[in-house]
Amino acid sequence: MDIFFTRTQTAETIPINGEAYGSNATNIYEAILELLSQTNGGPVRIEYRELTATEASSNRLYLRNQPANTNQVGLDVLDGVPQQIGVDFTVNDNILSWDMGELKDLLEPGDILRIMYSTVPEFKVLHYEITQEMLDNKGITLPSRAFYPQQVALDVIGGVYQINGIDFTCDGTTIDWSGTDLEDLLEIGDHIRVSFLG
Repeated sequence: MDIFFTRTQTAETIPINGEAYGSNATNIYEAILELLSQTNGGPVRIEYRELTATEASSNRLYLRNQPANTNQVGLDVLDGVPQQIGVDFTVNDNILSWDMGELKDLLEPGDILRIMYSTVPEFKVLHYEITQEMLDNKGITLPSRAFYPQQVALDVIGGVYQINGIDFTCDGTTIDWSGTDLEDLLEIGDHIRVSFLG
């Protein structure tokens, strides 16, 4: 289905009957966010959430599911940078809050958040502070074997997303960034986030 907008139309102003398609959406914009957040019942949840005025003013929101491990949740602000759990946000039960750090003053109603977590303990979202040893080794060893090495994700906190196979490689147990831009860019004290099923 092709969607065309006139000059005065936007995805927010085009109404749809979401119920006819098994959706809660009342416009195309809401339908896109809802589709992006669907996980087809798998263990890894990715929620795309548009902040409401209530959520923005209370500095918290309720996740749709209970994470298996509240210390292994990833949060990104769309058009922003990856955030660090325990520094920029916390998760208790199914409540994600950002009443600490810079997010408290930066997030506004309408901002889009991407939240990643799992309902099973095998999905890991790990945060590392770069050490001299990691720089010397040009990589890190994972605490458990990644089931799907080509799907391991690595993000530089406060930086940009890295591409598996270009910016780093993973053989299942080790992440290697030798010969890539990360080798020159990472410094002691930088923070990275690694996500994988394993």
